[in-house]
Amino acid sequence: MGKIEDQYVIVTGGTRGIGLEVLVSNAAVLLDSFEERLADFDPEAFLKTISTNTLGPLMVLRELLKHGLLGGDRHSLVVHVSSLAGSIGDELLQGIYIYNYRASKAALNMVAVTSSRELADKNVTSVVLHPGAVRTDMNPRWDLSIPTSESVTAQLKILEGAEPVQSLNGKFYSYTGEELPCRDCNHDFAGASVSAPDLPAGVQNGGFMITKTRKQVGSGQDVYKAAVDAVKNWAHLQLGWNCTTNPAMKVGATICSATQTVVPWSVLPARVTYMNEGSEQFDNGPGKRFALGMCSLDGHQLAGEERFAVELHADGSVWYEVFLFSKPDTLLALVSLPVVKIMQLRYVNDSASAVAAAVKA
Repeated sequence: MGKIEDQYVIVTGGTRGIGLEVLVSNAAVLLDSFEERLADFDPEAFLKTISTNTLGPLMVLRELLKHGLLGGDRHSLVVHVSSLAGSIGDELLQGIYIYNYRASKAALNMVAVTSSRELADKNVTSVVLHPGAVRTDMNPRWDLSIPTSESVTAQLKILEGAEPVQSLNGKFYSYTGEELPCRDCNHDFAGASVSAPDLPAGVQNGGFMITKTRKQVGSGQDVYKAAVDAVKNWAHLQLGWNCTTNPAMKVGATICSATQTVVPWSVLPARVTYMNEGSEQFDNGPGKRFALGMCSLDGHQLAGEERFAVELHADGSVWYEVFLFSKPDTLLALVSLPVVKIMQLRYVNDSASAVAAAVKA
């Protein structure tokens, strides 16, 4: 561990103390044989594998954060090079057991996703990449592998194609561009609302309903701050007929709303996928925007995502906007679709009224 703890000195010198824009965390050993089974399990090899493949990247992340070399005023992207072998939902590698390696990469994936939630508000984005079966000394199956150059080029395409890069946060991608199972979102478009009304083709052509509203809630910096605080304190979802738990507002926070709709009460779980604030160019000049994105989770009646935004315009006006895309994810929601559409309209309008009331209070 001593060597890892000393590396920040090298990074500090190499970046002249301003920190890292991109950290590619790549550490791996494979001490298993592809022919090994549980009866062959070696605890010592397991600990060595975990030490390199999981603990090593975790310690590097800790040391760089401790010394202010990630996040802060400069956005940092942390890329964890992992493996499909670490995906619990994987069905492609059946018959390849390699207990040590697979457990270490599953643990690394959890480190990456957990840190993505903790560090998002520190201006750090974390993403996990599966590089494929790359042609290296570690890979005994050269006949099934791909060249290093092909893997690296494909991974760079994923990173460079993300707009904004924060949309990668907490996600797990194969070098092919396919998003791999990593979260319990009940659809494939977590984070897609960040650029609304521009939406991915999969949302536009995927049968999702668009529901939105926009309302001026006052003027001035104080009103803007009050409206942002109202959203951060979940006031925008406390509607009487809809109420929610109120955990600390941060990326990765999970809420559970109780909503009186088709049935007496429905329980609707959701998670914060992004939260950002920054300068924005509006039609009437420069201003700033705070935006909160929330995706539906397994068990929700609908599949989709909501964006709640507060805007301060150049003329001092403060606007609150709700934009959501959704579609039924249960039979009950599907057969009750006309009522669901009415309730969605009520939801966005009552949310705007709740924020306006919170500002006046």
